[in-house]
Amino acid sequence: MKDSACGESEHSIILEAAKTGDIVTLGKYSKLQIQQTSDSSGCTPLHWAAGCNQIEVVRYLLDAADPFFNVDISVTSRKAKGRTPLHYCCRNGHLEMVKIFIHEFNANPHAKAKHGVSPFQLAVWQNHLHICQYLAALPDNPVVLSKEVNDFGCNILHWTGICPFHRGNDLLKMASWILSHPNMDVKLTQNQGRTCFHKASWGGHIELVKYLHEVHGMYDDVKDNAGNYAADLADMANTERHRIIAKYLRRECSRVYASSCKLLGLDVDIVLGLEDDVRNQLVRNSYLQKAKYCHPDKIRHQETNDDEKSDGNSSTKDFQALKSAYEHLVKGGVDDSQKNPMHSIHLMLEVQKKAEKRTSFADESHQQNFEDDEDLKLFKPRLIAVLLEYGDKGIHLSNIPKVWEKVWPGNPLPKIDISNGKNDRKSQQASNRKRKKGQLLKFIEQNCGDIVHVVKDSQTGILIKPKNISRGDITTSLENLSVES
Repeated sequence: MKDSACGESEHSIILEAAKTGDIVTLGKYSKLQIQQTSDSSGCTPLHWAAGCNQIEVVRYLLDAADPFFNVDISVTSRKAKGRTPLHYCCRNGHLEMVKIFIHEFNANPHAKAKHGVSPFQLAVWQNHLHICQYLAALPDNPVVLSKEVNDFGCNILHWTGICPFHRGNDLLKMASWILSHPNMDVKLTQNQGRTCFHKASWGGHIELVKYLHEVHGMYDDVKDNAGNYAADLADMANTERHRIIAKYLRRECSRVYASSCKLLGLDVDIVLGLEDDVRNQLVRNSYLQKAKYCHPDKIRHQETNDDEKSDGNSSTKDFQALKSAYEHLVKGGVDDSQKNPMHSIHLMLEVQKKAEKRTSFADESHQQNFEDDEDLKLFKPRLIAVLLEYGDKGIHLSNIPKVWEKVWPGNPLPKIDISNGKNDRKSQQASNRKRKKGQLLKFIEQNCGDIVHVVKDSQTGILIKPKNISRGDITTSLENLSVES
């Protein structure tokens, strides 16, 4: 048996043996060598054996006479900090392994990792219903579904919504099982103001979205803290299946669609079940029938023959409402108001102008001439929308590219290269427009000082916060634009 400290290659051999169930190879190394072995994420051989369903290796490493590890040993790396071996076998759906950990070795089924993530939540996320049912039925200290909430305020319905798409088969079985338990609220919002409707839309699960609407009566009428409807999140994901979800949400999960049907005297459920041509013909016939009685020309004709005059303004309003309902339905019934106004570049330009007027800096000291580059010219208003996704608390510099891609899926973050304090176009081309975090920070500091605060902290990193701008400005600007139009 080897007894010296392991090198990197030997660590790889030990981890590979744990993954593949090679106890013979593990037996060549000392207890200390195996205990000192971990991967770049901090996972030990026990974590890997648990996640790869290597039962005999787990029993070897947890031998009661001389165990190599504590059964609840947790990962120490930042990304997966606190995850125990049980987290991994629950996440990967290994029921027999889960039973062994809990019944043979007394593993804690309620262990919380970073952000309050439990083994049960990971099983829900990966759509392992059999694991969830087992943990909820433990004779001693079972999992209580309504109490499974992480540090972001996400309950297990939120986790269901973000199940990886390739694992989403029969996801409705998971959702219906969860909702059969007491105190499960489909309308619960997490810390960002998002419901499970938001999460299912972001996750691209059209069947789950339909289930939540048709069975549990959810409508897309809740905006998250950044002003996003569920349809906005589907827009941000920007795939074909997400576009289908966004259309469904803006038509069938909008109360405006039901209201338009009601004005025309139509049953919304019947209308939605028709083919497009048949539906449009029904809508048109109903509109023409009702328009006979409230069309302004009809009212004026009646007034010339009657002694008493009707309220012309009221009649005109009735007709306009009827016409609007008709036009809304024949155009597909999409609710255009069911969108986050911050994702309108026109509106964000107005907000930017107002913010610049309030700043104490001279405008020209924080602007460069980007007239030849549309992407760079619109950088500031788009950055405002990105920052306001997180309100006044700001966003870490390293997260800006990721959030930008969500908010502006059709407008990538410009590739910025700073040279001698200027945005050198030739230098951009020479470096293949490669963006670096330092270059992005310098660009923001040089050109966006009138709309952002840059907060540098050795512990938390670099935070970019909005300055002279709030979500209230969005509402005010939107109202002003509505009046102007």
